[in-house]
Amino acid sequence: MFRLAAGNLRENPLRTALCAFSVAVGTGALLIIAAIGLFGQTQLQSALRTIGVSGLTVSL
Repeated sequence: MFRLAAGNLRENPLRTALCAFSVAVGTGALLIIAAIGLFGQTQLQSALRTIGVSGLTVSL
């Protein structure tokens, strides 16, 4: 299995590099989206605490 992977890596180095780059970009994008969501949640909780609303629960 590793020989097959190494052979493909030698035969198509550009394709391998582009695939690795796309995986890295996708992973980075997911991490950024998660960080933005957590930041927004923290800011919302802080704003609600400022106006005196704490322990608010919303269920769908």
